[in-house]
Amino acid sequence: MRSGLFVDPALGKDRFNFKGKPLAFATVGICNKCKNRKLGTDTCRAFPDGIPEEILMGEFMHILPYEGDNEIHYEPRPGIVG
Repeated sequence: MRSGLFVDPALGKDRFNFKGKPLAFATVGICNKCKNRKLGTDTCRAFPDGIPEEILMGEFMHILPYEGDNEIHYEPRPGIVG
């Protein structure tokens, strides 16, 4: 498991898996706070075919343009600060 990530074993290892790697229950990135995220999936309006791993895992903050993002970036969901 990568440092700084938490995977809840009660949810099952197959439930949170991204490209063969454990997916954080509380994602390191900002995707879970974004109004463009399709909750319960690894997709969003910017990346309908799947959010790139470096964005999903918090290695790239998607407040800046990213190749293939359809010019859609992070926007906080209502009630979320930041």
